[in-house]
Amino acid sequence: MDLLIVTGMSGSGKSSVMDVMEDIGYYCIDNIPPKLIPQFVDLCRKSDSAIDRIAVAVDIRTGDMFAEIFRAWQSLKTEPDVTVRVLFIEADDEVIVKRYKETRRKHPLDEKFNGNLHEAIQYERNQLSQLREVAERDRLVAERRVMASRMEAMEAYRANADSLHKLRHEVKNQYAYIRMLLERGDYQKALEGDDTHRGLLSVIDNYGSTKAGNLAKYYAGIANLQLGNYDEAGRWLAKYKGKDTFTKPIALMAQADALVEQGNTEAAAKKYVEAAQAGDNAITAPSALFKAGMAYLMLNNNAKALECLKQIKSKYPESTEAQSPDTDKLIAIAEN
Repeated sequence: MDLLIVTGMSGSGKSSVMDVMEDIGYYCIDNIPPKLIPQFVDLCRKSDSAIDRIAVAVDIRTGDMFAEIFRAWQSLKTEPDVTVRVLFIEADDEVIVKRYKETRRKHPLDEKFNGNLHEAIQYERNQLSQLREVAERDRLVAERRVMASRMEAMEAYRANADSLHKLRHEVKNQYAYIRMLLERGDYQKALEGDDTHRGLLSVIDNYGSTKAGNLAKYYAGIANLQLGNYDEAGRWLAKYKGKDTFTKPIALMAQADALVEQGNTEAAAKKYVEAAQAGDNAITAPSALFKAGMAYLMLNNNAKALECLKQIKSKYPESTEAQSPDTDKLIAIAEN
């Protein structure tokens, strides 16, 4: 297993490096407490997904725990099946200051130094001095923009930058074809592909730990749901890691739809509520609450149904569901 610990100065481009690592097939996790790194490696060993390349990002936000990085590093160094490296990303003070001004983001130590960015940077640099010495690769000296770190990381971890371009181009072309199949309802072909195009399952097998692979899990769940393969639909949707307030609740609602079709209405109702909480917006939340209300009515749990349905009216009064007579009818049923 290949473990890369990415650390360094805040604002030096660690996020860009992590994006690149994800693009080339690393399983990435940001801001993990250092003492949990050995446990995370052990979990990846036991994973059914055969995770063998990991990149973890650690920075000053983890507090005064950098001693834990040394312990984690030393512990994993002794394990014969793990190759562990530390990549320290650095930038000049002027570059970091300019970057924070351009993005208008606060430094992680902003409150500690009452908004004095120069003091925060100097303190962080002192705190990281020993860690810089541990790093086994030459420091990446950031240039004026974030793209500099991205390109240097590509050069350091990809022998040929053209390979990464070809990878992205291939995945982009595959998705264009897959989306066309999904739009016309050819779900089986979208899953399996054909002699000249990968299907969703092949994208998952080859790029499972990338953003493209993650999205393929979502589409594989939806395709199986449409085909009536509810176990498979639930399995792939559960593996999808949505991060925003729209795709995550939509995936959760699709999981709940599969549970309804399987006759597990109680679990479906809870999943609909989870979807509403995952996306507190006037588009997905009312829809999830409406479905939760119907599921609880099917379970004869009128109190829970009423709670969900009235929440649509109170929190999302401008939504389609709030203004729909169907919602009023369900509320009347629940109140009786």
